[in-house]
Amino acid sequence: YAGTWLDDRRRWMRWSQRFLEEQRPRVLLVDREATRIPWIAAAQRAGIPVVSVQHGMIYPGTPEYCRPSGRGTVRPDRTCVFGPYERDILIDEGRYPRHQVCVTGSPRLDPDQAAVRDAPEARAAVRRELHVADGDRLLVVSVGHNAVGDLHAASWVARLLGGPLSGVHVVVKLHPQDRTGGGYERLLAGIAAAEGYPA
Repeated sequence: YAGTWLDDRRRWMRWSQRFLEEQRPRVLLVDREATRIPWIAAAQRAGIPVVSVQHGMIYPGTPEYCRPSGRGTVRPDRTCVFGPYERDILIDEGRYPRHQVCVTGSPRLDPDQAAVRDAPEARAAVRRELHVADGDRLLVVSVGHNAVGDLHAASWVARLLGGPLSGVHVVVKLHPQDRTGGGYERLLAGIAAAEGYPA
């Protein structure tokens, strides 16, 4: 990590610190905290509290959140997560202090809709919209949005689905910023053609 990478991080840190010292905000709000470390560190040096909002999914072992903690660890003063499942992972696996993790809900959920769990008519409507045949199981694959993530996800989808899955309807949930479709439909059709079964 020496050389240009470290020099770049140090430059961002100094720039962030200068900016925050000039502007003096009351609080710094960040998302995707793992890529905002220079900002978080600069704010903490300037005595500005940092609040982070959960970015994407948190699951056991998430590299962005579940990493070794120690003397050099930089974390926000508060991390807001979608629910108790994510909170427990940050506390248990990420070693976040309990008082620094707040459950604030997901911006994707309408609270009134979320309160109606597993309503049969809602499930049936989703299955109709996705053209899932009666009796088929639904497998949702959620993918990221970057060149490495797309390549990694495509590789794992190919390994996971490299054979006939009778009675399974696959849906790929793209990242909200993905405008290309990621080529997953072609990938699944190609896997099926190579293996000799219907897509």
